[in-house]
Amino acid sequence: MTTAATHQRSTRERRHYAHSPLLGGVEMLAAEYKQHAFPRHAQESVVIGLVEEGTIDFSGGGEDVSIEEGDVLFISPGTVHEAFGHADSPWTYRALYLTPQQWEAACLTMGAPMPGGAAVLRAPHLYQRLRGVHRHLIGGTLPERLLEDTVRAVVDSVVQHAGTARSANPRAVDAPLARVRRVLDEQLTRRVPLGEMAALAGLSRFHFLRAFSRAYGVSPYAYSLNRRLLEAQRQLSHGAAISMTALEFGFADQAHLTRHFLRTIGVTPGEYQRAFAS
Repeated sequence: MTTAATHQRSTRERRHYAHSPLLGGVEMLAAEYKQHAFPRHAQESVVIGLVEEGTIDFSGGGEDVSIEEGDVLFISPGTVHEAFGHADSPWTYRALYLTPQQWEAACLTMGAPMPGGAAVLRAPHLYQRLRGVHRHLIGGTLPERLLEDTVRAVVDSVVQHAGTARSANPRAVDAPLARVRRVLDEQLTRRVPLGEMAALAGLSRFHFLRAFSRAYGVSPYAYSLNRRLLEAQRQLSHGAAISMTALEFGFADQAHLTRHFLRTIGVTPGEYQRAFAS
């Protein structure tokens, strides 16, 4: 049975986050945003998104495009991206989040390579199929086989897109920058000072900021914030207290975590956590 959290703080936005046990556990978002903008960030999950109404501008993984009804958005794990609606224009969005392991299993079943980056698929038939699957899945009435078949259809479309898209050459990352990144990954319970990171990379603060942002697509602060949010998200899904999670991962208080969580994940920590409550 699917457990879901529905939340409406005001008449301005509607947000609904849910979790289903199918395929070992998948997560879903259905929302109507008014002025929401997702900042540059990366997620650990595979994102399959749909815009039901309105238009959003998306940038990431070599894509820089407007997405509207009928399009399917794919984002691979670790791909830095951002998305935002047009000024004073609401947009309605649905997303399905798969683990990398679930996506890899679907690719193996198809005999397909694991595509990376992001893809915007102009695929109205796939869009309608995903839209129906998402609605039934979020309502807890979807057979698992139908979800499996739909994920494989997305794999097929993404692989075809990758075969025709222009591939971007990944940047080579210097060892000192990679060392700083490892420190940020390992020390999620504190905010590493800029001076410490620059010294570790053997660069001035100014040159370090430019080099890190060029290598990873975000500033070191944004990267660290993203990693701390992802770990907080993981802890919250297992029932950790929001206030304690905020302090554990370097946020000033629960309100500080809530503000950044809503911007990046699209829902508040409470809305997210209630989706996992039995």
